[in-house]
Amino acid sequence: MISLSSIRDVGQLVLAGFSPKRREQQYEQKLLNNMISRARAGKITPTVFTAGYYHTGTRWVNELIRTNTPSGLLYSPRNQHRYIDEQYRIAEFGKHGRLNPRLLGKDSPIIIYMVRDFETWVQSFLNNPYDVKICDDIASSSYGWPSLNVYDLYCHVTKTNISLLRESSSNFIIANLASNQKTKGFDILELLEQHGVSLTRPFSPILKHTKTRSTRRTHFDVSIYKHHTDTEFETLIANSEASLEYKFH
Repeated sequence: MISLSSIRDVGQLVLAGFSPKRREQQYEQKLLNNMISRARAGKITPTVFTAGYYHTGTRWVNELIRTNTPSGLLYSPRNQHRYIDEQYRIAEFGKHGRLNPRLLGKDSPIIIYMVRDFETWVQSFLNNPYDVKICDDIASSSYGWPSLNVYDLYCHVTKTNISLLRESSSNFIIANLASNQKTKGFDILELLEQHGVSLTRPFSPILKHTKTRSTRRTHFDVSIYKHHTDTEFETLIANSEASLEYKFH
């Protein structure tokens, strides 16, 4: 048996079965097994998947839901590019990509799709574009999206996925990051509660920054990246700032 005192490096920790990631996976599988048992007993538990393009608040919402999930249940894996399917199995999907048919059925997870206004979003995006390359005002292809002008790309991503949601049989919530941070995300939690998702009370807010990468902030001239106004997109964002859009069956 390997004792903690005899472990000299991270590699040995992994081999010994003490890696935090491995422990997390084992714990989540235990919770999934519990949910499968509940389902067999007739207690169907909804699950939740949070999606949206880079810097739209997906990590914040996922952490909010996990923080307010009762002991013994699992609505969203910690790895946000995974979700729990209708048979309580872990499935893979890149949360920044185009929503696919596997996620858009009536028995799929409740989808929370996050949006932001372009002027605010672009400052975060340009400060930390992750794997997207920016050349002049053009963003490179990522997650299967085309290479486009930055404003056109963000409009395209947002309109495409929201159109797919509206046309699907999925249960979904479309939420604006700025508006929902003002309410600490509690409006989202209350809506989930109303539609079968058990949560802890009183709700606990997320008080820490949830980004894993720190960035040095630079302010960018928005006019370099936005050459026209997409009326459909701007109306969508204005509506999302006013209230949550949702559909439940």
